Amino acid sequence: MKRRGTGKIIAALAGTAVLIAAVSLLSCGGSSAPGVETRTPEAASLDSPARITAAGAGTIAVTDFSRGRVVFVNTSTLEEVRHFTVPGNPLSVAVVANTTFVGIPERTENGVLKGGNVNAFDMKGKYLYTLGSSANGYGAVKNPTDMAVDESADRIFVLDSASYSVKAYMLNGTFVDEFVIPNPASWLHPMLSSLTLDTAGQFIYVGDGLIDFGSFSGAKTGVWKLDYLGNVDSQLMVSSLAAEYQFSRPMGLAFDIPGNLMVTDIIQNRVVVVNSSTWEGVRTFAPDTVAQGTNFVPAGIHVDAAGDVYVSEPRYGRLETFRGEGL
Repeated sequence: MKRRGTGKIIAALAGTAVLIAAVSLLSCGGSSAPGVETRTPEAASLDSPARITAAGAGTIAVTDFSRGRVVFVNTSTLEEVRHFTVPGNPLSVAVVANTTFVGIPERTENGVLKGGNVNAFDMKGKYLYTLGSSANGYGAVKNPTDMAVDESADRIFVLDSASYSVKAYMLNGTFVDEFVIPNPASWLHPMLSSLTLDTAGQFIYVGDGLIDFGSFSGAKTGVWKLDYLGNVDSQLMVSSLAAEYQFSRPMGLAFDIPGNLMVTDIIQNRVVVVNSSTWEGVRTFAPDTVAQGTNFVPAGIHVDAAGDVYVSEPRYGRLETFRGEGL
């Protein structure tokens, strides 16, 4: 069943960062089922929005990859509340109380290669500490593609796509454990893998987008379901879904209010909703404008407590909002 609602977009300049290059390479224009109508409000610009997370008090936090910023956006008006800059190009983000965790891939500064890390900042951007910090604060996580927090369990889980692993830390930055995604044939693309949590059941879901540049077949694409100790509970292979629900590149994962898993698919230009218990397809959605030929290249995804769904499009510098689509 396809659902409809009202939506908005934060529009911006086109980004030119590596993230956008990866999305451009793997996206192919094409239609998908219509979802909601969109319009463009007056709002702050985002060059290349990547990951999205709740930030408290009616706001979300969005990483702006190419501009090296974390931008806080009002969920009602879709206007910028504030932002702060970080070193490098931030990918992932999570907010707990008054702390913002930002995942920054390895980078070169003044000709020197700096390992990736996840830094903790206060809400105004003051550096606090680094997860699993080494003496210089670099190198704990090479490519922190995505992350999620379970505050009640005092855990933050970071997907390091460079080492094909999930790394667990206490919220104070202390390293707890690391476990490798168990399929040796799998390859987590540095931009096209994702992570979310079922905090009630204490499960970790990892979207695994195996890339076959020759055929784009996606034969081994799927989602891993692991417990907090890294033990495999089950795996969704995309080939097991009915044809109308199959996805190609699970770049973003989030749960809707009923507990279904939402998967962004940058190849088929839509969001696929899957029952997280039975692994059966539920529905798909995309902006109505897709049916009219407008491109939709979804990446990060977040569902708030009101059931509103926010989807980032780093290729076009947009943040799509689907009001009530997550109910």
